[in-house]
Amino acid sequence: MGTVILAVIMLRRMPDGPVSYSVAWPALALTFAWLVTTPQQRPWYDAAIFPLLALMPVSRLDWVAVGRAIAAALAELPGVIYYRSLVPGWLSATGKAISTDLAPALLVGVGVVLLWLCASGRWNAAGGRGALSSAPAGRDEVVAFPAAVPLDE
Repeated sequence: MGTVILAVIMLRRMPDGPVSYSVAWPALALTFAWLVTTPQQRPWYDAAIFPLLALMPVSRLDWVAVGRAIAAALAELPGVIYYRSLVPGWLSATGKAISTDLAPALLVGVGVVLLWLCASGRWNAAGGRGALSSAPAGRDEVVAFPAAVPLDE
């Protein structure tokens, strides 16, 4: 239920994306809402966000996605949950603190920041409201890569 509510909020408050990718905004809103609200968190689930973000103009949502990926990765560090009797003892205590305190707090923080962005409308880095017109060019344009040049010459 939380996923649907957050997705609707995001769809109503997010600025319009590029016209050529009109389906990417709803897909991004639904995917991001699911990742923020789902109780099952795995870092490899973030692979669903980044291709959709690559189609969108640069915004603060990029940093929210990076923060979510870092928080999920911290929770899945090897040995954090599965090895409770690590030696030395401080390693086991640190792993437990990361997985039970730090990572969940960061994931809640990501949700709060996402709701703040939706409420304030400050999606672009300049702090303006509405469309991402002041975002740097780059993602909206097709980039042509130069032809490969042999190293022999």
